[in-house]
Amino acid sequence: MGKQKQPNNTAQAKQKWHGFRPVAYRLDWKVIAEIPIYVIRERTDGGEDSATPTTVGNALVDLRDKQVEADSLMSGVVIKTFSGQERFAGSLFGRNLLYVLVRLHKEGVNPFAATWFFYDTDTSQDAVTCYTFFLVCDGKIACESASIFRDPGDSAFDPAILKEPNQGRDWTGVKDPYRDQAEAAFWYRKFYTETKAGQLMLLRPDQPETYFFYPEDKWRIALFGVFDRRLRKTNALLMTLLILALLALVVWFWR
Repeated sequence: MGKQKQPNNTAQAKQKWHGFRPVAYRLDWKVIAEIPIYVIRERTDGGEDSATPTTVGNALVDLRDKQVEADSLMSGVVIKTFSGQERFAGSLFGRNLLYVLVRLHKEGVNPFAATWFFYDTDTSQDAVTCYTFFLVCDGKIACESASIFRDPGDSAFDPAILKEPNQGRDWTGVKDPYRDQAEAAFWYRKFYTETKAGQLMLLRPDQPETYFFYPEDKWRIALFGVFDRRLRKTNALLMTLLILALLALVVWFWR
């Protein structure tokens, strides 16, 4: 009797996936390491370029500890180092993920040490979906915008690259979900109030969904902004009057 084929957990997870949630995600190296892409070898004799299969994980390991620069092109991603450059192709999801991880590394952000918070989505005319996150690392918002893409015909897209807080824990307490929610609420509110990308979300006329941030908070920020501007004008006026009063006092004293 033949060996029974084990169910594909990744495929099942894709089918059950209902979108990203407002939680503190972390990258899952095991999933990312297996995402397929191609290294494009360019021929110098005018012949046809060859595509060598590899993975996002192998590409990142090869580029580790190197000074890199990444350019995203329609045909793929070009990674430049001191020793030359390499071009990677493959699915939109795979090559864009490589580009984002390399770009973050160049900007001094460790994407695997950061927590990723989803906050926006958009769709192009050709039905490509973009999911946008802000990243928290070393106790601060280290990146306001990092995106991954999903082509409607792209079977390589795997949301499991981002794992939720309760995944991989050795022990989970009854109150851990509440702590996780409080942590997420803290960073979402900080994002909406202290970053340009977050405040632009609040100002958009299409009123996108916001997380752990309520309509009264938007009014509070708007009113505080008006009050702050008026306070600054008042302080400037008071300072001007004070200087004029001091000058008048000096003139009077020397008369």
